[in-house]
Amino acid sequence: MATIEIAVEDLVKGDEIVAYTVWNFDHGTQIITGSWTVDSVHWIADERLADVYTNGVLLMLRRGDKVTVRRATAPEPQSETAQQPTQGQQFADQMRYFLSIGTRTRRDRKGLDLHREIAEWVITAAMHRGTFPPAEEAVFAAAFDAASAWAKDIKNGRGSWIVIEHINALSPWQFCKLLGDMVDAGVNTTSAGAQYFAAMRTQLLAQAA
Repeated sequence: MATIEIAVEDLVKGDEIVAYTVWNFDHGTQIITGSWTVDSVHWIADERLADVYTNGVLLMLRRGDKVTVRRATAPEPQSETAQQPTQGQQFADQMRYFLSIGTRTRRDRKGLDLHREIAEWVITAAMHRGTFPPAEEAVFAAAFDAASAWAKDIKNGRGSWIVIEHINALSPWQFCKLLGDMVDAGVNTTSAGAQYFAAMRTQLLAQAA
């Protein structure tokens, strides 16, 4: 386990931050120590500021800020054959970030049904072009047919009871994965969505037998 000092832009998932430097008007430069394991880094403000998501804490840092991290090994450069996230995985990750959804987030949040909220943002991205930046819009809009199939068969209660019960019990984190899995499965019509749910029904009944 090596301890090294790096810039914020060189952080990778799994790094354990043990110290970082911050500056404020009252105290000048300060070194903050602790232990935070990096989950993801998201750049904002034209990539000048970084939201560093860790195990339970959000660290807000600036490009060029120095952090001291522990790493088991130095990360190897990605090869051209390194596996890239699928379209569905990109959707799930981006939607979770957009709505601040964690693994413990409940479906009901301050009176909002997050299943419906997720589906509505997908539909907004597909039907109201320009609501999101182009790259984010494309990621969300890719799940339009999956979200429409959910609205028809699950939200409106037309599907099998066992499928409806199963999907309604999913956390928002899991629901994002469901829609992402449907994207990767090639669900591009509501009919294809109905077939996806029919296959899920068969699997759920087999598990219950």
